[in-house]
Amino acid sequence: MANSVAAMTRVAFLGPFGTFTEQALRTQPDLADLDLVAHRTVPNVLDAVTGKEADVGFVPIENSIEGMVNFTLDALAFDHDLTITREVVLDIHLCLAARPGTTLADVAEVHSIPVATAQCHRFLGERLPDARVVPAESTAAAAAFVAGADGPGMAAVTPRVAAERYGLDVLVDSIEDHPDNQTRFVVVTRGDIP
Repeated sequence: MANSVAAMTRVAFLGPFGTFTEQALRTQPDLADLDLVAHRTVPNVLDAVTGKEADVGFVPIENSIEGMVNFTLDALAFDHDLTITREVVLDIHLCLAARPGTTLADVAEVHSIPVATAQCHRFLGERLPDARVVPAESTAAAAAFVAGADGPGMAAVTPRVAAERYGLDVLVDSIEDHPDNQTRFVVVTRGDIP
């Protein structure tokens, strides 16, 4: 039988802290106050739940623009015997953020996860056509990298929460091509739904 919320103590989620996954997770009061453990990949999250290192997992499963998150679906279908117990839909708004003092004209490199840069294709093409796009593990990892980088001219496509977490200035807000962009996340646990 699935864990009751009262018995849960650990929630594994796709990290690092500052991701849309964490932002969506924090909209769930019964989960947000538990011990949140960030993992680098969706399979790591699911492994933690299967291996009883976490009571529940919180992962993205679908984006309204980019479609299904195939690695989540594949892992749930073929590698794990977990049950989806809840879904959470979050509006996705991305910004271009950089270290303080950087201007839009300074940006020569844009770091982010490929799904996020794809969701900002029009903005990047029109406003930063010569900038090199550099893939990152996540939008939050891109913000952390840019915050700690020594070189000038770097920016991240990231959520505002990650920009704030890592001390970046928001150069341009809401740069996503489609303002109705949403991502669906699921809560997974071992066993059956009570």
